[in-house]
Amino acid sequence: TVWTASSHIITAVIGSGVLSLAWAMAQLGWVAGPVIMILFALVILYTSNLLSACYRTGDPAT
Repeated sequence: TVWTASSHIITAVIGSGVLSLAWAMAQLGWVAGPVIMILFALVILYTSNLLSACYRTGDPAT
């Protein structure tokens, strides 16, 4: 079904991201790794706020 296929695709994308996170942290080290994770968290927070603001305001053309 579409639901099953969608869940398998999402699981594959999230799974590979989680597995590569440990490798990326090992390559970056103890200082740069957490700093980069915090920077990406701030970027995700900012873009999430932008998306929620777009959702709240609606389409100005209508």
